Amino acid sequence: MSDELVLIPARFLRDDIAYRSVSLTGQSVVIFCGFQTADHMEKPQDGYVELIQWQLLYVLEGQAVYQLHPNGQRITIQAGDILQIPAGTRYRLMPDENSGWACVRLGLDANFADQLVKTRIINHDRFVMHVGVQLPLVETFDQITHALRNSPDDALPWSALSAQQLIMELTHQPAREDDLLPICRNYLMDHLDQPIKIEELARLSHIPSSQLRITFSKRTGMELVEYQQRLRIDRAISMLGDYSISLEDIAHKLGYDNTGDLGVQFKRITGQSPLQYRQRLF
Repeated sequence: MSDELVLIPARFLRDDIAYRSVSLTGQSVVIFCGFQTADHMEKPQDGYVELIQWQLLYVLEGQAVYQLHPNGQRITIQAGDILQIPAGTRYRLMPDENSGWACVRLGLDANFADQLVKTRIINHDRFVMHVGVQLPLVETFDQITHALRNSPDDALPWSALSAQQLIMELTHQPAREDDLLPICRNYLMDHLDQPIKIEELARLSHIPSSQLRITFSKRTGMELVEYQQRLRIDRAISMLGDYSISLEDIAHKLGYDNTGDLGVQFKRITGQSPLQYRQRLF
């Protein structure tokens, strides 16, 4: 699915993030919102950032690879995508040097974000969302940024309310087909050792379970079960590089009853047995 090309006005391609402490229901909550380009991204020595806040990131221009902790999941996000990053996440964001990079960030204190999850203002089941590049939406983020920077203290709760309403709209919107693959992949990577629970995956994907298999197969060219098998074998390949992990442990960690079942799937997909693959490594 392709979006209509939207040119972002130059005033939004800037580095400008406003932080403000807001008094809400007897507690002080830090909220920030603003715009960021590749020139002002955090660049720690090991390449990873550990968040102390909850964040919502809206990509305005370019694309980047988002990776969870070393050896973790990697996904590509691009203009029009929204990424939800929970507090405590260790990740890195690697913009494509050829495509440029600009985004909006909206962040909240971790404890306050947890409260919004409990009250269902934040839907934490939505990890990656695609809304396209919408100038009215960019304007809304800009208005919140301006209000956080310039409003008197007694008007800040209204800015916080605007931020909460925006977060609720974005994290509760119906899923589109563009969302389906990262949602399914994220779920399957977290449940490699378990059978697929279609009803649970359909709930996370926000589409009827009767449509999930059909839509997934149409988008990927394979069934969900086959996709899970390939993710398992990808994980097995990475584990075989560690000689301290036995084949029995690998089979168990990936949900196989025994090494024979692992071997059947491994050879079907790679053309060789796990033992043959390991012997070639060493």
